[in-house]
Amino acid sequence: MTGLSEIKQVIAQLLQEETKKLTLIEANQYYVFDYIDPPAVMEKKSEPKRALICILSALLGGMLSFY
Repeated sequence: MTGLSEIKQVIAQLLQEETKKLTLIEANQYYVFDYIDPPAVMEKKSEPKRALICILSALLGGMLSFY
């Protein structure tokens, strides 16, 4: 009988440890995806100036076509 009670105690301890692990995982799950810096609207456009690029490329293409 003592062997059976020891096995039950070991199984209970293993279950308790696994339950602790699962609760820690669930508790830390909410903090994995936390914003470091919230998104902000751009104040000034940082894209290239398309109109200037088109005009310069048209002028360059025109000059090269006459050459």
